[in-house]
Amino acid sequence: MPGGGELGVAGWQAALSGKPVVAIVSDYPQSGDKAATPFLSALSVEEFANRVITLLSDPTARRRLSEAGGKVAREKHSPEAMVERYMCLYAEVIEGQQD
Repeated sequence: MPGGGELGVAGWQAALSGKPVVAIVSDYPQSGDKAATPFLSALSVEEFANRVITLLSDPTARRRLSEAGGKVAREKHSPEAMVERYMCLYAEVIEGQQD
């Protein structure tokens, strides 16, 4: 989805603001490199709670996640990037109507 994709607009806005994000998301590919992972994904309520507790108790993890999420958000989900994706989507729709 052009607006927000896996996290939705609110999740990416939080990342753009430098906040760590924990979400229940099943379709976001988790990197094997923990430093490059932009947010913590959880598949259950228990896992979600454990990840939140980790962020609350570990300032280093919180900072790393905030920085990584902000970097990915700025690169892929900035307002400019979203506008570009919408423009491409609109162009595809218009092309499809002309066929």
